[in-house]
Amino acid sequence: MKQELEVLTANIQDLKEEYSRKKETISTANKANAERLKRLQKSADLYKDRLGLEIRKIYGEKLQFIFTNIDPKNPESPFMFSLHLNEARDYEVSDSAPHLEGLAEFQENVRKTNNFSAFLANVRKAFTATVYNHHHHHH
Repeated sequence: MKQELEVLTANIQDLKEEYSRKKETISTANKANAERLKRLQKSADLYKDRLGLEIRKIYGEKLQFIFTNIDPKNPESPFMFSLHLNEARDYEVSDSAPHLEGLAEFQENVRKTNNFSAFLANVRKAFTATVYNHHHHHH
């Protein structure tokens, strides 16, 4: 009986250690993600001047990208999407407004190439196309 108890205690100890190791790994990953988001935020100022792009940090370590100067009739009108890094450290893109058909494809591309400015340029082009289509079909 005593021996079984010792084995059990040892097992529980192992589990506890493994758990705290896992937690540490996760928080390290989160730190790395936060750093990476901070760097994106820094390069944001550059984008802001060039593309009329604003980048805001929103809930849950997400960044929201807001383009303006896309619709020539309403240059102030915002076009946006959100981005965060998932556990696998991949870019995850969501919530585009207006909705973009090609978003999943752009997401795949940026994961493969890691070329973030090309990704932004593609998204911006896609948004511009929605405006163009809209004005041409509905007027």
